[in-house]
Amino acid sequence: MTRFAQLCLALLLLVSPFAPLAQAGKVETNVTLSSYWVSNDKYFHSNALVNLEGITGTAYPDTKFKGTFRADFIGPMTVTVDWKNVTHRQLMSVRGMSWGQVNLGTGNGGPNKSWASKWDAKTAKWIPLTGIWYLYVDRDIRPGSYPKIQLMPQTRPANWYRGYKRSYYQVPFPQMALDLTKPKIVANNGDFLPMGAYFKITKLGVNVHNVPGMLTFLTANRFEVLDMGVSGRGFDVHQGLQYFEAEDMDKYSLWMPGSTQRDTRGATIEVLGVFKSDGTFMGWDSTGKPNGNTTPPK
Repeated sequence: MTRFAQLCLALLLLVSPFAPLAQAGKVETNVTLSSYWVSNDKYFHSNALVNLEGITGTAYPDTKFKGTFRADFIGPMTVTVDWKNVTHRQLMSVRGMSWGQVNLGTGNGGPNKSWASKWDAKTAKWIPLTGIWYLYVDRDIRPGSYPKIQLMPQTRPANWYRGYKRSYYQVPFPQMALDLTKPKIVANNGDFLPMGAYFKITKLGVNVHNVPGMLTFLTANRFEVLDMGVSGRGFDVHQGLQYFEAEDMDKYSLWMPGSTQRDTRGATIEVLGVFKSDGTFMGWDSTGKPNGNTTPPK
Protein backbone atom coordinates (compact mmCIF):
# COMPACT_ATOMS: atom_id res chain seq x y z
CA MET A 1 0.00 0.00 0.00
CA THR A 2 0.58 3.22 0.72
CA ARG A 3 -2.27 3.68 3.04
CA PHE A 4 -1.90 7.28 2.09
CA ALA A 5 -0.75 7.13 -1.44
CA GLN A 6 -2.82 5.01 -3.78
CA LEU A 7 -4.83 8.10 -4.63
CA CYS A 8 -4.32 11.60 -3.29
CA LEU A 9 -6.17 14.83 -3.58
CA ALA A 10 -3.18 16.75 -4.66
CA LEU A 11 -1.17 19.69 -5.63
CA LEU A 12 1.20 19.44 -8.60
CA LEU A 13 4.50 21.25 -8.25
CA LEU A 14 6.42 21.86 -11.45
CA VAL A 15 10.02 23.01 -11.71
CA SER A 16 12.93 23.59 -13.99
CA PRO A 17 14.70 20.42 -15.16
CA PHE A 18 18.02 21.87 -14.06
CA ALA A 19 19.02 20.93 -10.52
CA PRO A 20 21.16 23.15 -8.29
CA LEU A 21 24.53 21.88 -7.13
CA ALA A 22 24.46 19.58 -4.13
CA GLN A 23 25.64 21.05 -0.86
CA ALA A 24 25.24 18.20 1.60
CA GLY A 25 23.84 15.14 -0.07
CA LYS A 26 22.52 13.33 -3.11
CA VAL A 27 20.39 15.39 -5.48
CA GLU A 28 17.24 13.85 -6.93
CA THR A 29 15.59 15.81 -9.73
CA ASN A 30 12.18 15.68 -11.37
CA VAL A 31 10.32 14.48 -8.29
CA THR A 32 6.57 14.97 -8.10
CA LEU A 33 5.20 16.34 -4.83
CA SER A 34 1.56 16.12 -3.86
CA SER A 35 -0.44 17.28 -0.87
CA TYR A 36 -2.56 14.85 1.13
CA TRP A 37 -5.46 15.95 3.27
CA VAL A 38 -7.21 14.00 6.00
CA SER A 39 -10.96 14.37 6.38
CA ASN A 40 -13.12 13.94 9.46
CA ASP A 41 -16.74 13.45 10.46
CA LYS A 42 -17.45 17.06 11.32
CA TYR A 43 -19.63 17.31 8.22
CA PHE A 44 -22.07 14.71 6.96
CA HIS A 45 -25.05 14.74 4.64
CA SER A 46 -26.45 11.25 4.98
CA ASN A 47 -28.49 9.74 7.74
CA ALA A 48 -27.64 6.28 6.47
CA LEU A 49 -25.26 4.21 8.59
CA VAL A 50 -22.92 1.41 7.56
CA ASN A 51 -21.51 -1.41 9.69
CA LEU A 52 -17.79 -2.15 9.47
CA GLU A 53 -15.47 -4.77 10.89
CA GLY A 54 -11.69 -4.56 10.89
CA ILE A 55 -8.68 -4.34 13.19
CA THR A 56 -7.50 -1.92 15.84
CA GLY A 57 -4.68 -1.65 18.36
CA THR A 58 -1.45 0.10 19.25
CA ALA A 59 0.98 -2.73 18.48
CA TYR A 60 1.16 -5.94 16.48
CA PRO A 61 -0.79 -8.18 16.65
CA ASP A 62 -3.86 -5.98 16.49
CA THR A 63 -7.30 -7.03 17.66
CA LYS A 64 -10.71 -6.98 16.00
CA PHE A 65 -13.13 -4.05 16.04
CA LYS A 66 -16.68 -3.57 14.85
CA GLY A 67 -18.72 -0.40 14.57
CA THR A 68 -21.25 1.79 12.82
CA PHE A 69 -20.34 4.93 10.88
CA ARG A 70 -21.95 7.55 8.64
CA ALA A 71 -22.36 6.32 5.06
CA ASP A 72 -21.13 9.47 3.36
CA PHE A 73 -18.12 9.54 5.64
CA ILE A 74 -17.09 6.02 4.63
CA GLY A 75 -18.01 6.31 0.96
CA PRO A 76 -19.10 3.51 -1.35
CA MET A 77 -17.50 0.20 -0.43
CA THR A 78 -16.64 -1.03 -3.92
CA VAL A 79 -13.65 -2.70 -5.49
CA THR A 80 -13.54 -0.12 -8.28
CA VAL A 81 -14.58 3.53 -8.46
CA ASP A 82 -15.67 5.39 -11.61
CA TRP A 83 -13.27 8.29 -11.27
CA LYS A 84 -14.68 10.02 -14.36
CA ASN A 85 -18.04 10.46 -12.64
CA VAL A 86 -17.05 10.49 -8.98
CA THR A 87 -18.54 13.25 -6.82
CA HIS A 88 -16.67 15.54 -4.46
CA ARG A 89 -18.34 13.87 -1.51
CA GLN A 90 -17.23 10.44 -2.70
CA LEU A 91 -13.71 11.76 -3.13
CA MET A 92 -13.71 13.08 0.41
CA SER A 93 -14.47 9.58 1.63
CA VAL A 94 -12.94 7.16 -0.82
CA ARG A 95 -9.51 8.51 -1.60
CA GLY A 96 -7.93 5.11 -2.03
CA MET A 97 -6.56 5.09 1.49
CA SER A 98 -9.07 7.25 3.23
CA TRP A 99 -8.17 8.37 6.75
CA GLY A 100 -10.87 10.06 8.73
CA GLN A 101 -11.31 11.35 12.23
CA VAL A 102 -14.23 9.80 14.10
CA ASN A 103 -15.65 11.04 17.39
CA LEU A 104 -17.04 8.04 19.29
CA GLY A 105 -18.15 10.16 22.22
CA THR A 106 -18.72 8.27 25.46
CA GLY A 107 -19.12 4.95 23.70
CA ASN A 108 -22.89 5.08 23.23
CA GLY A 109 -22.76 6.89 19.91
CA GLY A 110 -20.77 10.06 19.24
CA PRO A 111 -22.09 13.38 17.93
CA ASN A 112 -22.69 11.79 14.52
CA LYS A 113 -24.01 8.53 15.99
CA SER A 114 -20.80 6.62 15.29
CA TRP A 115 -19.83 3.88 17.70
CA ALA A 116 -17.28 1.09 17.81
CA SER A 117 -15.98 -1.60 20.15
CA LYS A 118 -12.92 -3.84 20.21
CA TRP A 119 -12.55 -7.48 21.17
CA ASP A 120 -10.79 -8.19 24.44
CA ALA A 121 -9.30 -11.68 24.30
CA LYS A 122 -8.66 -11.79 28.05
CA THR A 123 -12.27 -11.25 29.03
CA ALA A 124 -13.78 -12.57 25.78
CA LYS A 125 -15.95 -9.44 25.59
CA TRP A 126 -16.48 -6.49 23.26
CA ILE A 127 -15.29 -3.27 24.93
CA PRO A 128 -16.74 0.09 23.79
CA LEU A 129 -14.30 2.64 22.39
CA THR A 130 -14.59 6.28 23.38
CA GLY A 131 -13.25 9.62 22.21
CA ILE A 132 -11.39 10.50 19.00
CA TRP A 133 -10.23 7.70 16.68
CA TYR A 134 -9.06 7.52 13.07
CA LEU A 135 -10.78 5.26 10.60
CA TYR A 136 -8.93 3.93 7.57
CA VAL A 137 -10.82 2.33 4.70
CA ASP A 138 -9.00 1.22 1.56
CA ARG A 139 -11.20 1.58 -1.50
CA ASP A 140 -9.48 -1.48 -2.97
CA ILE A 141 -11.08 -4.07 -0.71
CA ARG A 142 -9.66 -7.06 -2.57
CA PRO A 143 -7.40 -9.33 -0.49
CA GLY A 144 -3.93 -7.92 0.04
CA SER A 145 -0.88 -7.90 2.26
CA TYR A 146 -2.23 -5.41 4.78
CA PRO A 147 -5.53 -4.81 6.57
CA LYS A 148 -8.09 -2.94 4.50
CA ILE A 149 -10.22 -1.52 7.32
CA GLN A 150 -8.57 -0.19 10.46
CA LEU A 151 -9.57 1.96 13.41
CA MET A 152 -6.53 3.59 14.99
CA PRO A 153 -5.91 5.75 18.06
CA GLN A 154 -3.65 7.77 15.76
CA THR A 155 -2.93 7.92 12.04
CA ARG A 156 0.33 6.15 11.52
CA PRO A 157 2.43 5.45 8.44
CA ALA A 158 2.78 2.02 6.88
CA ASN A 159 6.16 1.60 8.57
CA TRP A 160 4.89 2.18 12.09
CA TYR A 161 5.28 -1.54 12.71
CA ARG A 162 8.90 -1.49 11.57
CA GLY A 163 10.00 0.51 14.55
CA TYR A 164 9.38 4.04 13.24
CA LYS A 165 7.00 4.97 16.03
CA ARG A 166 5.90 8.28 14.56
CA SER A 167 2.39 9.38 13.71
CA TYR A 168 1.10 11.89 11.24
CA TYR A 169 0.26 15.34 12.53
CA GLN A 170 -3.28 15.68 13.92
CA VAL A 171 -3.43 19.47 13.71
CA PRO A 172 -4.57 21.84 10.95
CA PHE A 173 -2.08 22.60 8.20
CA PRO A 174 -1.18 26.19 9.25
CA GLN A 175 -0.23 24.99 12.74
CA MET A 176 1.75 22.06 11.38
CA ALA A 177 3.56 24.24 8.83
CA LEU A 178 4.86 26.56 11.56
CA ASP A 179 6.42 23.71 13.53
CA LEU A 180 9.96 23.51 12.13
CA THR A 181 11.27 21.37 14.98
CA LYS A 182 10.27 18.02 13.43
CA PRO A 183 10.67 16.61 9.93
CA LYS A 184 7.37 16.02 8.16
CA ILE A 185 6.41 12.49 7.14
CA VAL A 186 6.00 11.69 3.44
CA ALA A 187 5.00 8.59 1.49
CA ASN A 188 7.56 7.39 -1.04
CA ASN A 189 5.98 6.48 -4.38
CA GLY A 190 8.15 4.04 -6.28
CA ASP A 191 10.58 3.26 -3.45
CA PHE A 192 13.40 5.17 -5.16
CA LEU A 193 14.61 6.32 -1.73
CA PRO A 194 15.19 4.09 1.31
CA MET A 195 12.83 4.17 4.26
CA GLY A 196 13.92 6.83 6.74
CA ALA A 197 15.47 9.03 4.03
CA TYR A 198 15.78 12.64 5.21
CA PHE A 199 15.66 15.39 2.59
CA LYS A 200 14.93 19.00 1.78
CA ILE A 201 13.36 20.57 -1.30
CA THR A 202 15.77 22.82 -3.14
CA LYS A 203 13.82 23.81 -6.23
CA LEU A 204 10.12 24.36 -6.91
CA GLY A 205 8.33 25.48 -10.04
CA VAL A 206 4.90 26.55 -11.14
CA ASN A 207 1.96 25.45 -9.02
CA VAL A 208 -1.24 24.69 -10.89
CA HIS A 209 -3.03 25.43 -7.64
CA ASN A 210 -1.30 26.80 -4.58
CA VAL A 211 -2.74 26.34 -1.12
CA PRO A 212 -1.87 29.42 0.99
CA GLY A 213 1.43 28.85 2.73
CA MET A 214 2.28 25.72 0.75
CA LEU A 215 5.44 26.96 -0.97
CA THR A 216 6.86 28.28 2.28
CA PHE A 217 5.97 25.03 4.00
CA LEU A 218 7.74 22.92 1.38
CA THR A 219 10.91 24.97 1.23
CA ALA A 220 11.23 25.70 4.98
CA ASN A 221 10.72 22.16 6.28
CA ARG A 222 12.67 18.91 6.21
CA PHE A 223 10.96 15.65 5.28
CA GLU A 224 11.40 11.99 6.22
CA VAL A 225 10.23 9.00 4.18
CA LEU A 226 8.14 6.86 6.53
CA ASP A 227 5.37 5.61 4.28
CA MET A 228 5.12 3.62 1.07
CA GLY A 229 3.66 4.61 -2.27
CA VAL A 230 2.71 2.79 -5.42
CA SER A 231 4.84 3.84 -8.37
CA GLY A 232 6.62 6.73 -10.06
CA ARG A 233 9.05 9.20 -8.52
CA GLY A 234 7.07 11.22 -6.06
CA PHE A 235 6.02 11.93 -2.49
CA ASP A 236 2.67 12.35 -0.85
CA VAL A 237 3.08 15.12 1.72
CA HIS A 238 0.61 14.88 4.58
CA GLN A 239 -0.97 18.20 5.45
CA GLY A 240 -2.52 17.55 8.84
CA LEU A 241 -6.20 17.58 9.69
CA GLN A 242 -8.49 19.79 7.65
CA TYR A 243 -12.00 20.97 8.39
CA PHE A 244 -13.87 21.76 5.21
CA GLU A 245 -16.82 20.51 3.23
CA ALA A 246 -16.19 18.13 0.36
CA GLU A 247 -17.82 20.64 -1.97
CA ASP A 248 -15.09 23.14 -0.99
CA MET A 249 -12.36 20.73 -2.02
CA ASP A 250 -11.20 22.72 -5.05
CA LYS A 251 -10.17 25.55 -2.76
CA TYR A 252 -7.59 23.33 -1.12
CA SER A 253 -6.33 20.69 -3.51
CA LEU A 254 -6.08 19.45 -7.06
CA TRP A 255 -5.52 16.17 -8.87
CA MET A 256 -1.96 15.05 -9.21
CA PRO A 257 -1.63 13.71 -12.79
CA GLY A 258 1.54 11.88 -11.78
CA SER A 259 4.97 11.68 -13.36
CA THR A 260 5.22 10.65 -16.97
CA GLN A 261 8.13 9.25 -18.91
CA ARG A 262 10.67 11.94 -19.87
CA ASP A 263 8.76 14.49 -17.81
CA THR A 264 11.46 16.82 -16.50
CA ARG A 265 9.19 19.22 -14.62
CA GLY A 266 9.42 17.63 -11.18
CA ALA A 267 10.84 19.21 -8.05
CA THR A 268 14.47 18.93 -7.03
CA ILE A 269 15.29 17.49 -3.62
CA GLU A 270 18.54 17.03 -1.75
CA VAL A 271 18.85 13.81 0.24
CA LEU A 272 20.73 14.63 3.44
CA GLY A 273 20.90 11.12 4.88
CA VAL A 274 18.87 8.27 6.31
CA PHE A 275 17.33 7.69 9.74
CA LYS A 276 17.25 4.12 11.03
CA SER A 277 14.29 2.82 12.99
CA ASP A 278 16.25 3.28 16.23
CA GLY A 279 16.58 7.01 15.53
CA THR A 280 20.27 7.05 14.58
CA PHE A 281 21.22 9.08 11.51
CA MET A 282 23.77 8.53 8.75
CA GLY A 283 24.50 11.36 6.36
CA TRP A 284 24.91 10.93 2.61
CA ASP A 285 27.38 12.52 0.22
CA SER A 286 26.48 13.72 -3.28
CA THR A 287 26.68 10.18 -4.66
CA GLY A 288 24.36 8.70 -2.05
CA LYS A 289 27.11 7.07 0.01
CA PRO A 290 27.57 7.48 3.80
CA ASN A 291 29.70 10.52 4.66
CA GLY A 292 30.12 9.87 8.40
CA ASN A 293 27.76 12.60 9.56
CA THR A 294 25.63 11.37 12.46
CA THR A 295 23.77 14.63 13.17
CA PRO A 296 21.02 15.61 10.75
CA PRO A 297 21.71 18.97 9.07
CA LYS A 298 19.29 21.79 9.91
